[in-house]
Amino acid sequence: MTDGTLVFLQVYVKATQSYESEVNIDNILFLEDYCDPVPTNAQDWQTSISNSSSGYITSPYYPALYLNNMKRYWKIEVPDGHRLKLEWSYLNLEHQKQCKRDSVIIKDSRRSRTSTSFCGYQLPLTYLTPGNKVIVVFQSDERNVGTGFKIHYQAVPDCHPTVQCFYIRSNKSKVFVGALDLMIIPEYFPAPTSAIHFDDNFLVRLGASHFENLTQLEYLSCSNNKISDVDKMAFNSLTSLKTLRLSLNFIKSIPTSLFLETRFLETLDLSMNWINEMDTGLFSALNNLRLLSFRKNLITKLDDGVFSGLKHLQYLYLDNNELIDIGSSVFDDLSMLKTLLLRNNKLEVVRASWLKDKKNLKVLDVGDNNIKQIEPGSFRDLVNLVQLDMSNNQLQNIPENLFQSLVSLRSVKVDHFTLCCYAKQSNPSVTCISKADDGFSSCDELLKNTVLKYSIWILGIMAFAGNLIVIIWRSIAKDANRVNSFLLTNLAVADFLMGVYMLIIAYKDTLWAGVYFKHDVAWRASDLCIFAGVISTVSSEVSVLTLTVITLDRLVCIIFPFRFRRWTMKKVSAIMCLVWILGFGISLAPLFYDDYFYDYKHNVHFFGRSAVCLPLQLSSERPSGWQYSVFIFLIMNGVSFLFILLAYVFMYHTIIKAASAVRSTRMNQDSTLAKRMMFIILTDFACWFPVIIISILALTGNLYDPTKQVYAWIAVFVLPINSSINPLLYTFSTPFVRKRIPTARRILSRKRRQNRGEATDRQLSSICSTHDNLNTITSPISTPQSLRKLEIVNEGYMPDENIAESSFTESATAIEYRIRLVEDIELLNDGNMTMKSYAAVEVDGEETPCLIHVYSSENEESWRDTTTILSWLSLDGGHDNILPFLWSAKGDKVLVEKEESSKIITLELKPNDCLICYELPSKQTLGGFLKMNNHEITEESVYYILNDLVEAIDYLSSKQIAHHAILPENIILVESSQFAVESTVLGGFHAAKFLTSSEDKETDNGLGKENLEELEVNVISFGNMIKILLDVCPTLEKFSELHDIMVSCLSHGSKPTTSDLVKQFALMDPNYPPGDKIL
Repeated sequence: MTDGTLVFLQVYVKATQSYESEVNIDNILFLEDYCDPVPTNAQDWQTSISNSSSGYITSPYYPALYLNNMKRYWKIEVPDGHRLKLEWSYLNLEHQKQCKRDSVIIKDSRRSRTSTSFCGYQLPLTYLTPGNKVIVVFQSDERNVGTGFKIHYQAVPDCHPTVQCFYIRSNKSKVFVGALDLMIIPEYFPAPTSAIHFDDNFLVRLGASHFENLTQLEYLSCSNNKISDVDKMAFNSLTSLKTLRLSLNFIKSIPTSLFLETRFLETLDLSMNWINEMDTGLFSALNNLRLLSFRKNLITKLDDGVFSGLKHLQYLYLDNNELIDIGSSVFDDLSMLKTLLLRNNKLEVVRASWLKDKKNLKVLDVGDNNIKQIEPGSFRDLVNLVQLDMSNNQLQNIPENLFQSLVSLRSVKVDHFTLCCYAKQSNPSVTCISKADDGFSSCDELLKNTVLKYSIWILGIMAFAGNLIVIIWRSIAKDANRVNSFLLTNLAVADFLMGVYMLIIAYKDTLWAGVYFKHDVAWRASDLCIFAGVISTVSSEVSVLTLTVITLDRLVCIIFPFRFRRWTMKKVSAIMCLVWILGFGISLAPLFYDDYFYDYKHNVHFFGRSAVCLPLQLSSERPSGWQYSVFIFLIMNGVSFLFILLAYVFMYHTIIKAASAVRSTRMNQDSTLAKRMMFIILTDFACWFPVIIISILALTGNLYDPTKQVYAWIAVFVLPINSSINPLLYTFSTPFVRKRIPTARRILSRKRRQNRGEATDRQLSSICSTHDNLNTITSPISTPQSLRKLEIVNEGYMPDENIAESSFTESATAIEYRIRLVEDIELLNDGNMTMKSYAAVEVDGEETPCLIHVYSSENEESWRDTTTILSWLSLDGGHDNILPFLWSAKGDKVLVEKEESSKIITLELKPNDCLICYELPSKQTLGGFLKMNNHEITEESVYYILNDLVEAIDYLSSKQIAHHAILPENIILVESSQFAVESTVLGGFHAAKFLTSSEDKETDNGLGKENLEELEVNVISFGNMIKILLDVCPTLEKFSELHDIMVSCLSHGSKPTTSDLVKQFALMDPNYPPGDKIL
């Protein structure tokens, strides 16, 4: 109304009487403006808004009631690059569930088939138009009316403020949308959006309306977010989508209908989520899909039909899941497949049906599974396969023709080199990478290194035969030092096992020459390989521990000879029992604790890691039980090696120091001792030091050994070499053994003597008869020598652990001896009653006949001097023709027993009395032998008596000892059942003296003049012995030769040396023809 003039009025008229009416006006609204002109038909009109960026639209007559049967249009348009945001301020329309009565309808344009209707009383959410144009339609019917609606419209930029929008350079009509630190999906996107990149944000959900109306979207990536929920209709509007990436999220399940509307999808990436299953039919609508990735999920099984419909799929990535079971026909529809990745799952078998008709497959990766079997024919159709990875599995059964159809194969990765052998057999040009090349074997040979191939035979035979001989030798030959012999026998048994091991490996290498790769898997899993590994470990550890025990025994005897009690057989037997139990325990433990020792990854036992069945830890890898190997072969053996090294250094120092106190002119003997001990140290060093150093380098990752040749040399050559040389080092090189292995001369001599005829037989009968009447201790023994208690060079012992206060010691012994006296005898006495002689039996395990000399306390100095002489003579194992020295002790350290039938008149042993014990090979002296009236002495007997005697005297001279009592009473004859005189043994060392000349009297050429003069007493004594024998036997054929020697020995001028005499007697050997005589 303006100026009081009513422009437009519409009222309801209700008649009350025929000619009267009443007008009621209600809800009149007065505005201070002109009213809009209305069409003739006020019920239907249209308004266009094109120049306003914001404003309001309301229902007719708002806030008054709108009319029935009304219809009004508003067409709103904003500039390009914007869209309309509609916010409801008021809504009061007739309510109907489907809004088919009074309603407000919003359309994107007149041609749009989609629209949204609003009615009722509840304010709707803000509406954002997809474009810059919108049509709002209000309509009412003939029924109820309301106060209408009020909507605020506003032009907003097409790109939401939380994202960045860019036109794609190649096509300006398409928009790329990206975002940073995005927590929710924006309310709107530019209409021409074709790519959305929301990677590395904080999105948690994809709702049904988040991507509404993005019909041009082709690329959507929401990787590396926090998405855990995806609505089943989230992608229904994305009809043009080709690439969808939702990797690295927290998606646990996929709705079956999620991809029904994305028919043009080509790439789908759902890797690195928490998906544990895929429903059948999930991909049924994705006929155009080319790439499907479910990497790093939790999928445990694939049912048949899960990939149904993917007829054009070329790349399928299922690696790094938990796949245990795959249906036999699950890949049937994937005929176009080019790449299949099944790496790092839990598959145990590759089925032939999986890869049936996969002629387009070029890449197959089944590595890092638990595959134990590949079914025959699995690769039969893979004619175009180029790359194959089967590494890190547990393959046990490999079909021989597995690679036969792979004609296009160029690259293969496998666990063990033997699989490469199968591949190269079918396709020689293939490049094969093997992770488990142990450095030992090739396709053809168990030991591919030629040097190692022959070395293992040589070392194996040496260890087997050498140690077997030692075992037999020490079981048969008598040895006075039974403790040491027992230890060395145990060492030989341990090293013998190493020989058995090496021969097993060498035999298998020869047996499978040319085709080893076909037997490798079965061999390393076999019981024989386990047996070989066990005995090699037993041998190695028992050998090391036995060497340690031997070294400890020698160390105690030499460094502390009187502080500790001597080891008895009972004690050492107990120690070796523990050593063997420990050795077998160490070796057998891996067979009983599979959880720790068994390599389930490669499906091999502890000893089957390598073709030679050794569990050495010499690489940076950490297989099952590697800590155990390190402890045994590095720590335990390393400590033993260090102990042996230091012990021998201390022992050598002690021996040299003790020897210098006795004599300063023994450089040759000291040099021999040093060389022998150094050889022992160096062999241990050469064996274990490389193992220790290489193990440390391997554990710290500093060992560069790509071909593992260092490992092969250590295992096959270095480690077993000790077992091969130990027999030579500890047994065959000792004088004890060398002197018991007859020389060729002595063997021939004895054979010829055995055939001498009746004269020898008569003499043998007479001697044996005489001996039977005299010998009350034991029958004569054929081998008179035993191993001396002091054998630094031979066995590592002092003459005895309780050598009584000689120049080698300063304290009295604490070791007790048990002897059983048999009778009083006058044997090897000095004639001055300074000592008494007794025949006895040493009671220490095996009973040994012995001669006991008892010195009174007044003659202790003589006892000491004699003990020193005997100790020095025993340093290099003594001599066959020198009376064996057993021990020396004070009376309070010796327990004396008497036989019931003892002929001893009296022996009251006092604590301060001094005793020397010799081994007694016989009680027959040369003096007694010559006094027999009814006996005829042969020329041959005379020769052998003098020959043995001159060798004994020559030995004394080499030791710089002068013997002043070389008399028939101090010479013992050893008899046997074959010979009248088996050997001659010199005693009487109470009359032996060291040379008195000092060190400064020596010359560069050896002994000085005064030394030579002192040694002439030995030559003179020998001359006197010849004279005695010639007087008894004046009719000898060699009388003239012996007479000439006697004259030269007794002459006042220049005399021959003992070495000269030995050579002369060699020329006189009656059993050698002139051509056989050796100087």
